[in-house]
Amino acid sequence: MNFLKEIESIRQSLTDSGFVDVAQKILDLQLSGGTGGEVLISVCFELKRLEKERYDAYVIVENEAKALVDYANSIGLYPD
Repeated sequence: MNFLKEIESIRQSLTDSGFVDVAQKILDLQLSGGTGGEVLISVCFELKRLEKERYDAYVIVENEAKALVDYANSIGLYPD
């Protein structure tokens, strides 16, 4: 999986749906992360937080978010 492409797709979907603040938060995490693994972990944690706190935004990217978290789990980078 090209997780950076998936993250970009998630950000674009959120932006297109009017959740620019949420998309910007994800971009900020990408820019502040170090390695690719750190970025993946940070974004996954943010997506899980969205699921609980901003479900209106999360539902827009639910399938992509679940796929990204599943991928991170499969390579041992996301503690579930």
